[in-house]
Amino acid sequence: MYVCNYTSSFRIIWGALEQPASINLIIANLFYIGGKFGANCFMAISAYFLIDSKFKVQKVISVWKHTFFYGLTFFLLNTILHFKAVGVGDILEVVFPISYKAYWYVTAYVAIILLSPFINNLINRLIEKQYKYLIFVLLILVTLPVTFLPKAKPYYDESHVLLFVLIYFIIGFYKKGYIKNSKGLSIGFIIIGFSWLIFSSLAIILLGAFLENSTIIHYSTFWMNGESLPMIMAAIGVTIFVLEHPSRSNKYINSCAKGSFDIYLFHMNHFVYEWLWSVAFPIKMLLSKKLFPIYDILIGVLVFSLALFIGILRCNIFKIIESNVRVQFIDNLEIKINNIFNNKGDGYNE
Repeated sequence: MYVCNYTSSFRIIWGALEQPASINLIIANLFYIGGKFGANCFMAISAYFLIDSKFKVQKVISVWKHTFFYGLTFFLLNTILHFKAVGVGDILEVVFPISYKAYWYVTAYVAIILLSPFINNLINRLIEKQYKYLIFVLLILVTLPVTFLPKAKPYYDESHVLLFVLIYFIIGFYKKGYIKNSKGLSIGFIIIGFSWLIFSSLAIILLGAFLENSTIIHYSTFWMNGESLPMIMAAIGVTIFVLEHPSRSNKYINSCAKGSFDIYLFHMNHFVYEWLWSVAFPIKMLLSKKLFPIYDILIGVLVFSLALFIGILRCNIFKIIESNVRVQFIDNLEIKINNIFNNKGDGYNE
Protein backbone atom coordinates (compact mmCIF):
# COMPACT_ATOMS: atom_id res chain seq x y z
CA MET A 1 0.00 0.00 0.00
CA TYR A 2 2.95 2.33 0.60
CA VAL A 3 4.01 1.98 -3.01
CA CYS A 4 0.46 2.42 -4.31
CA ASN A 5 0.08 5.71 -2.47
CA TYR A 6 3.44 6.82 -3.83
CA THR A 7 2.67 5.90 -7.42
CA SER A 8 -0.35 8.20 -7.49
CA SER A 9 2.31 10.84 -8.23
CA PHE A 10 2.64 9.38 -11.67
CA ARG A 11 -0.66 10.88 -12.72
CA ILE A 12 1.60 13.64 -14.08
CA ILE A 13 2.36 11.30 -16.99
CA TRP A 14 -1.21 11.93 -18.16
CA GLY A 15 0.07 14.54 -20.61
CA ALA A 16 2.49 11.96 -21.95
CA LEU A 17 -0.37 9.71 -23.05
CA GLU A 18 -0.49 11.69 -26.27
CA GLN A 19 2.89 10.17 -27.14
CA PRO A 20 3.23 7.11 -29.41
CA ALA A 21 2.75 3.72 -27.78
CA SER A 22 5.82 2.32 -26.09
CA ILE A 23 6.88 -0.24 -23.50
CA ASN A 24 7.57 2.61 -21.08
CA LEU A 25 4.06 3.94 -21.52
CA ILE A 26 2.65 0.50 -20.73
CA ILE A 27 4.81 0.30 -17.60
CA ALA A 28 3.86 3.86 -16.61
CA ASN A 29 0.18 2.90 -16.87
CA LEU A 30 0.79 0.03 -14.45
CA PHE A 31 2.15 2.54 -11.94
CA TYR A 32 -0.82 4.80 -12.63
CA ILE A 33 -3.13 2.10 -11.26
CA GLY A 34 -1.54 2.54 -7.84
CA GLY A 35 -2.86 6.02 -7.07
CA LYS A 36 -6.60 5.43 -6.76
CA PHE A 37 -6.07 1.80 -5.80
CA GLY A 38 -4.03 2.96 -2.79
CA ALA A 39 -6.66 5.55 -1.83
CA ASN A 40 -9.46 2.98 -1.99
CA CYS A 41 -7.44 0.47 0.07
CA PHE A 42 -6.67 3.11 2.67
CA MET A 43 -10.36 3.94 2.94
CA ALA A 44 -11.32 0.27 3.18
CA ILE A 45 -8.85 -0.35 6.01
CA SER A 46 -9.98 2.83 7.77
CA ALA A 47 -13.61 1.70 7.50
CA TYR A 48 -12.69 -1.67 9.03
CA PHE A 49 -11.48 0.06 12.19
CA LEU A 50 -14.08 2.86 12.25
CA ILE A 51 -17.02 0.46 12.17
CA ASP A 52 -16.43 -0.83 15.70
CA SER A 53 -14.98 2.33 17.23
CA LYS A 54 -16.65 5.18 19.05
CA PHE A 55 -16.46 8.62 17.53
CA LYS A 56 -13.58 10.73 18.81
CA VAL A 57 -13.11 14.29 17.65
CA GLN A 58 -9.39 13.73 18.31
CA LYS A 59 -9.33 11.70 15.07
CA VAL A 60 -10.35 14.77 13.08
CA ILE A 61 -7.89 16.95 15.00
CA SER A 62 -5.13 14.41 14.38
CA VAL A 63 -5.78 14.46 10.63
CA TRP A 64 -5.78 18.26 10.67
CA LYS A 65 -2.47 18.33 12.59
CA HIS A 66 -0.87 15.94 10.13
CA THR A 67 -2.04 17.98 7.18
CA PHE A 68 -1.21 21.34 8.76
CA PHE A 69 2.32 20.16 9.56
CA TYR A 70 3.10 19.34 5.94
CA GLY A 71 1.30 22.41 4.62
CA LEU A 72 3.18 24.74 6.95
CA THR A 73 6.53 22.98 6.39
CA PHE A 74 6.34 23.23 2.61
CA PHE A 75 4.90 26.74 2.78
CA LEU A 76 7.97 27.86 4.74
CA LEU A 77 10.26 26.03 2.33
CA ASN A 78 8.46 27.70 -0.55
CA THR A 79 9.11 31.16 0.89
CA ILE A 80 12.83 30.34 0.86
CA LEU A 81 13.22 28.29 -2.33
CA HIS A 82 10.34 29.82 -4.36
CA PHE A 83 8.85 26.65 -5.81
CA LYS A 84 5.75 28.59 -6.87
CA ALA A 85 4.04 31.96 -6.45
CA VAL A 86 1.96 32.25 -3.28
CA GLY A 87 -1.26 34.17 -2.72
CA VAL A 88 -3.64 34.79 0.17
CA GLY A 89 -5.59 31.69 -0.82
CA ASP A 90 -2.50 29.54 -0.28
CA ILE A 91 -2.11 30.87 3.26
CA LEU A 92 -5.75 30.09 4.05
CA GLU A 93 -5.27 26.63 2.58
CA VAL A 94 -2.40 25.94 4.97
CA VAL A 95 -4.52 26.88 8.01
CA PHE A 96 -7.76 25.33 6.74
CA PRO A 97 -6.55 22.42 4.58
CA ILE A 98 -9.75 20.41 4.96
CA SER A 99 -12.15 23.20 4.00
CA TYR A 100 -10.00 24.29 1.05
CA LYS A 101 -9.38 20.68 -0.04
CA ALA A 102 -5.59 21.04 -0.02
CA TYR A 103 -5.60 17.25 -0.34
CA TRP A 104 -8.74 15.71 -1.82
CA TYR A 105 -8.32 12.50 0.17
CA VAL A 106 -8.00 14.29 3.50
CA THR A 107 -11.20 16.25 2.91
CA ALA A 108 -13.11 13.09 1.98
CA TYR A 109 -11.60 11.10 4.85
CA VAL A 110 -12.64 13.67 7.45
CA ALA A 111 -16.17 13.62 6.02
CA ILE A 112 -16.25 9.84 6.51
CA ILE A 113 -15.00 10.15 10.10
CA LEU A 114 -17.79 12.63 10.87
CA LEU A 115 -20.39 10.45 9.17
CA SER A 116 -19.14 7.17 10.65
CA PRO A 117 -21.39 7.14 13.78
CA PHE A 118 -24.48 7.48 11.59
CA ILE A 119 -23.28 4.98 8.98
CA ASN A 120 -22.45 2.50 11.75
CA ASN A 121 -25.91 2.92 13.20
CA LEU A 122 -27.43 2.14 9.80
CA ILE A 123 -25.13 -0.88 9.33
CA ASN A 124 -26.32 -2.32 12.64
CA ARG A 125 -29.98 -1.79 11.78
CA LEU A 126 -30.08 -3.25 8.26
CA ILE A 127 -30.96 -6.85 7.68
CA GLU A 128 -28.92 -8.70 5.05
CA LYS A 129 -31.46 -8.27 2.24
CA GLN A 130 -31.76 -4.52 2.85
CA TYR A 131 -27.99 -4.24 3.05
CA LYS A 132 -27.53 -5.94 -0.34
CA TYR A 133 -30.08 -3.59 -1.88
CA LEU A 134 -28.30 -0.56 -0.44
CA ILE A 135 -24.93 -1.64 -1.88
CA PHE A 136 -26.59 -2.38 -5.23
CA VAL A 137 -28.13 1.11 -5.32
CA LEU A 138 -24.80 2.74 -4.44
CA LEU A 139 -23.07 0.73 -7.17
CA ILE A 140 -25.63 1.99 -9.69
CA LEU A 141 -25.17 5.58 -8.54
CA VAL A 142 -21.40 5.64 -8.10
CA THR A 143 -19.79 2.91 -10.17
CA LEU A 144 -21.72 1.44 -13.09
CA PRO A 145 -22.21 4.62 -15.19
CA VAL A 146 -18.53 5.56 -14.82
CA THR A 147 -17.48 2.01 -15.71
CA PHE A 148 -19.63 1.29 -18.74
CA LEU A 149 -20.68 4.65 -20.19
CA PRO A 150 -17.92 6.99 -21.44
CA LYS A 151 -18.20 10.49 -19.96
CA ALA A 152 -21.31 9.50 -17.98
CA LYS A 153 -20.87 10.71 -14.41
CA PRO A 154 -24.37 11.41 -13.09
CA TYR A 155 -23.45 11.29 -9.40
CA TYR A 156 -19.72 11.84 -9.66
CA ASP A 157 -18.26 14.51 -7.42
CA GLU A 158 -14.63 15.52 -7.04
CA SER A 159 -14.68 14.99 -3.28
CA HIS A 160 -15.22 11.22 -3.79
CA VAL A 161 -17.21 11.08 -0.53
CA LEU A 162 -19.97 8.96 -2.08
CA LEU A 163 -17.34 6.49 -3.33
CA PHE A 164 -15.92 6.20 0.19
CA VAL A 165 -19.41 5.69 1.63
CA LEU A 166 -19.84 2.78 -0.81
CA ILE A 167 -16.50 1.26 0.23
CA TYR A 168 -17.43 1.74 3.91
CA PHE A 169 -20.69 -0.16 3.46
CA ILE A 170 -18.98 -2.98 1.54
CA ILE A 171 -16.46 -3.45 4.36
CA GLY A 172 -19.33 -3.32 6.86
CA PHE A 173 -21.09 -6.04 4.86
CA TYR A 174 -17.94 -8.16 5.10
CA LYS A 175 -17.49 -7.47 8.80
CA LYS A 176 -21.05 -8.53 9.58
CA GLY A 177 -20.26 -11.94 8.10
CA TYR A 178 -22.62 -11.61 5.13
CA ILE A 179 -19.91 -12.53 2.61
CA LYS A 180 -19.65 -16.30 2.29
CA ASN A 181 -16.25 -17.75 1.37
CA SER A 182 -14.64 -14.32 1.76
CA LYS A 183 -11.15 -15.67 1.06
CA GLY A 184 -12.18 -17.12 -2.27
CA LEU A 185 -14.18 -14.00 -3.16
CA SER A 186 -11.24 -11.74 -2.32
CA ILE A 187 -8.94 -13.72 -4.62
CA GLY A 188 -11.56 -13.57 -7.37
CA PHE A 189 -11.90 -9.81 -6.95
CA ILE A 190 -8.12 -9.40 -7.11
CA ILE A 191 -7.80 -11.48 -10.29
CA ILE A 192 -10.75 -9.88 -12.07
CA GLY A 193 -9.98 -6.32 -10.94
CA PHE A 194 -6.29 -6.27 -11.83
CA SER A 195 -6.75 -8.30 -15.04
CA TRP A 196 -9.39 -5.83 -16.19
CA LEU A 197 -7.21 -2.82 -15.38
CA ILE A 198 -4.00 -4.20 -16.89
CA PHE A 199 -5.24 -5.94 -20.01
CA SER A 200 -7.74 -3.24 -20.96
CA SER A 201 -4.98 -0.65 -20.78
CA LEU A 202 -2.65 -2.83 -22.85
CA ALA A 203 -5.35 -3.55 -25.45
CA ILE A 204 -6.22 0.16 -25.86
CA ILE A 205 -2.54 1.13 -26.25
CA LEU A 206 -2.00 -1.59 -28.86
CA LEU A 207 -5.18 -0.57 -30.69
CA GLY A 208 -4.05 3.06 -30.74
CA ALA A 209 -0.62 2.02 -32.02
CA PHE A 210 -2.16 -0.16 -34.75
CA LEU A 211 -4.45 2.65 -35.90
CA GLU A 212 -1.73 5.26 -35.33
CA ASN A 213 -4.20 7.27 -33.25
CA SER A 214 -2.85 8.93 -30.10
CA THR A 215 -6.37 9.92 -29.01
CA ILE A 216 -7.22 6.26 -28.50
CA ILE A 217 -4.05 5.78 -26.44
CA HIS A 218 -5.21 8.64 -24.21
CA TYR A 219 -8.10 6.43 -23.09
CA SER A 220 -5.79 3.64 -21.92
CA THR A 221 -6.38 4.79 -18.32
CA PHE A 222 -10.16 4.94 -18.72
CA TRP A 223 -10.86 2.40 -15.96
CA MET A 224 -8.15 3.65 -13.61
CA ASN A 225 -10.32 6.13 -11.71
CA GLY A 226 -11.34 5.36 -8.15
CA GLU A 227 -15.03 4.91 -8.97
CA SER A 228 -14.55 2.26 -11.68
CA LEU A 229 -15.78 -1.25 -10.92
CA PRO A 230 -12.41 -3.00 -11.49
CA MET A 231 -10.59 -0.49 -9.26
CA ILE A 232 -13.09 -1.03 -6.43
CA MET A 233 -12.95 -4.80 -6.89
CA ALA A 234 -9.14 -4.81 -6.75
CA ALA A 235 -9.01 -2.65 -3.61
CA ILE A 236 -11.77 -4.54 -1.77
CA GLY A 237 -10.22 -7.87 -2.79
CA VAL A 238 -6.76 -6.98 -1.49
CA THR A 239 -8.15 -5.49 1.74
CA ILE A 240 -10.30 -8.52 2.57
CA PHE A 241 -7.46 -10.88 1.63
CA VAL A 242 -5.14 -9.10 4.08
CA LEU A 243 -7.78 -9.05 6.80
CA GLU A 244 -8.46 -12.76 6.29
CA HIS A 245 -4.79 -13.63 6.66
CA PRO A 246 -4.41 -15.48 9.97
CA SER A 247 -1.13 -13.78 10.86
CA ARG A 248 -2.44 -10.28 10.40
CA SER A 249 -1.76 -7.72 13.11
CA ASN A 250 -4.10 -4.76 13.60
CA LYS A 251 -1.19 -2.83 15.05
CA TYR A 252 0.91 -3.55 11.96
CA ILE A 253 -1.93 -2.57 9.60
CA ASN A 254 -2.44 0.67 11.53
CA SER A 255 1.29 1.45 11.35
CA CYS A 256 1.31 0.88 7.60
CA ALA A 257 -1.72 3.15 7.20
CA LYS A 258 -0.07 5.94 9.20
CA GLY A 259 3.13 5.63 7.18
CA SER A 260 1.17 5.72 3.92
CA PHE A 261 -0.59 8.88 5.08
CA ASP A 262 2.75 10.63 5.64
CA ILE A 263 3.93 9.59 2.19
CA TYR A 264 0.73 10.91 0.62
CA LEU A 265 0.92 14.27 2.41
CA PHE A 266 4.60 14.62 1.51
CA HIS A 267 4.58 13.95 -2.21
CA MET A 268 1.20 15.49 -3.05
CA ASN A 269 1.73 18.87 -1.40
CA HIS A 270 0.74 21.51 -3.94
CA PHE A 271 3.60 23.87 -3.02
CA VAL A 272 6.22 21.40 -4.26
CA TYR A 273 4.22 19.03 -6.46
CA GLU A 274 5.05 20.56 -9.83
CA TRP A 275 8.68 21.20 -8.86
CA LEU A 276 9.09 17.69 -7.46
CA TRP A 277 7.71 15.90 -10.53
CA SER A 278 8.92 18.22 -13.29
CA VAL A 279 12.26 19.57 -12.01
CA ALA A 280 13.64 17.29 -9.29
CA PHE A 281 12.26 14.16 -10.96
CA PRO A 282 11.24 15.02 -14.56
CA ILE A 283 8.93 12.06 -15.10
CA LYS A 284 7.79 13.09 -18.60
CA MET A 285 11.39 13.33 -19.78
CA LEU A 286 12.37 10.06 -18.10
CA LEU A 287 9.44 8.35 -19.79
CA SER A 288 11.39 8.43 -23.08
CA LYS A 289 14.48 6.80 -21.57
CA LYS A 290 15.22 3.10 -21.96
CA LEU A 291 15.96 2.79 -18.26
CA PHE A 292 12.67 4.41 -17.24
CA PRO A 293 11.52 1.43 -15.10
CA ILE A 294 14.77 1.52 -13.11
CA TYR A 295 14.62 5.31 -12.69
CA ASP A 296 11.00 4.90 -11.63
CA ILE A 297 11.79 2.38 -8.91
CA LEU A 298 14.77 4.39 -7.60
CA ILE A 299 12.69 7.57 -7.42
CA GLY A 300 9.98 5.65 -5.61
CA VAL A 301 12.41 4.28 -3.03
CA LEU A 302 13.93 7.73 -2.48
CA VAL A 303 10.59 9.52 -2.05
CA PHE A 304 9.28 6.68 0.08
CA SER A 305 12.32 6.81 2.42
CA LEU A 306 12.38 10.60 2.68
CA ALA A 307 8.67 10.78 3.45
CA LEU A 308 8.94 8.13 6.17
CA PHE A 309 11.90 9.95 7.71
CA ILE A 310 9.96 13.22 7.82
CA GLY A 311 7.00 11.30 9.25
CA ILE A 312 9.17 10.03 12.11
CA LEU A 313 10.37 13.59 12.80
CA ARG A 314 6.76 14.78 12.79
CA CYS A 315 5.76 12.14 15.35
CA ASN A 316 8.58 13.15 17.68
CA ILE A 317 7.78 16.85 17.33
CA PHE A 318 4.11 16.20 18.09
CA LYS A 319 5.00 14.13 21.17
CA ILE A 320 7.16 16.92 22.55
CA ILE A 321 4.48 19.55 21.95
CA GLU A 322 1.61 17.44 23.31
CA SER A 323 3.53 16.46 26.43
CA ASN A 324 4.13 20.10 27.30
CA VAL A 325 1.07 21.90 26.00
CA ARG A 326 -2.43 20.96 27.09
CA VAL A 327 -5.39 23.33 27.11
CA GLN A 328 -8.14 22.36 29.54
CA PHE A 329 -10.80 24.21 27.58
CA ILE A 330 -10.00 22.23 24.42
CA ASP A 331 -9.96 18.97 26.36
CA ASN A 332 -13.41 19.70 27.78
CA LEU A 333 -14.72 20.68 24.34
CA GLU A 334 -13.45 17.43 22.86
CA ILE A 335 -15.27 15.44 25.56
CA LYS A 336 -18.55 17.28 24.91
CA ILE A 337 -18.35 16.73 21.15
CA ASN A 338 -17.54 13.04 21.62
CA ASN A 339 -20.54 12.66 23.93
CA ILE A 340 -22.83 14.23 21.32
CA PHE A 341 -21.72 11.84 18.56
CA ASN A 342 -21.71 8.82 20.84
CA ASN A 343 -25.05 9.56 22.50
CA LYS A 344 -26.86 6.29 23.15
CA GLY A 345 -30.31 7.74 22.93
CA ASP A 346 -33.38 5.96 21.62
CA GLY A 347 -32.69 3.89 18.57
CA TYR A 348 -28.92 4.13 18.63
CA ASN A 349 -27.05 0.87 18.23
CA GLU A 350 -23.38 0.87 19.07
